[in-house]
Amino acid sequence: MFPLPPLAAAALIALAALLATYLPRPPWLVAVLAGARRAPPIGWLLIGVVLGPLLGVLDGALLEGLTPVVACAIGWIAAGATARLTTPESPIREPWTAGDVAGLVAAFVLPAALLYGAMRFLPPNVAPVWKPVWPVIAVLSASVALAAAPRAGAATAVSLLVTAGALFTLFPRAHKSDLPPIAMWLGFVLGGVVLCVLVATRLGRQPKTRAAATITALCLAAGIGSASGASPYLACGLLGVALAKWGPGYERLADELAPTASTVAALLWFAAGALAGGRFPQVYVAAALLALWPALRRRFAVAVPAARQTLGLALVLSYALTAERTLGPIERSALVTAASVALLVISLVPARNAVPAPLTSPTPRAEVTA
Repeated sequence: MFPLPPLAAAALIALAALLATYLPRPPWLVAVLAGARRAPPIGWLLIGVVLGPLLGVLDGALLEGLTPVVACAIGWIAAGATARLTTPESPIREPWTAGDVAGLVAAFVLPAALLYGAMRFLPPNVAPVWKPVWPVIAVLSASVALAAAPRAGAATAVSLLVTAGALFTLFPRAHKSDLPPIAMWLGFVLGGVVLCVLVATRLGRQPKTRAAATITALCLAAGIGSASGASPYLACGLLGVALAKWGPGYERLADELAPTASTVAALLWFAAGALAGGRFPQVYVAAALLALWPALRRRFAVAVPAARQTLGLALVLSYALTAERTLGPIERSALVTAASVALLVISLVPARNAVPAPLTSPTPRAEVTA
């Protein structure tokens, strides 16, 4: 699948990241990285489209060679998002209301229902058709749910379950002989996470070595996820939770990864543009249906942070790269294009401003004067 074995490629990427961390950066590189953080996602997406499908500068062989880099970027975003699930001030710990539950269910179910209805009832030349149907619909719905769900932490946790379920369906389960590959897959997922936690905690005992340990562990987890078919999103997402929960000194892992998240996000949007493709107009019908409910909610409810759209893109890219043999090149490109266009449309919809909290308590209190 790769010009290099995934673990070897991930090790080289980790080494390059470590060198970039410790070596002095020239002024021009600092300016380029600052520009990458400020540029909007649509800019990076269009650059990828121009260099990839339009001009063919990024051909298939080059994109295949860059897959480990994209896998590490996916893992970086996923670990940062899941690490927030264990922080003391995590919103997932706040009391739930009926509206929160309904909003979370609607964020996942409504896009899936619209896609399935379009597949069943629209004319064949317009209807988006996916193979395999349910795993792809589940992944696409989960990607836009991350940009629309009222409970970001809960949506992130559900997205891990959706990723695991979508990859699990790729295994044949008709005979007893199909059970050992499934057991090996589960072993790689859980064992790889444990191994990466041990690597991070052993190497990051001191604060000055913690950044290097984090980079090494995340790249290793991304390589294990790519090599085993567990996907970088799932492997690094579980690693983020485990490190923040049980890793000494990693309690603020999400805050430590946040400063570089915008630069990594630029790489993911660029990769989505380079992988763009699929059949017209089916792909864009699917994108419109995916964006419908999240765009309406963003317009009439308080918007979620822009980083949630990048997390949804990381989820789709991870599944597209992991299940490439099952999907095929055309379906993979259509999957990435539908999700990236939908997430981009959601981000461009004007959001309702949040109502500022009152400065005084709504409960009247008696004033006491001395």
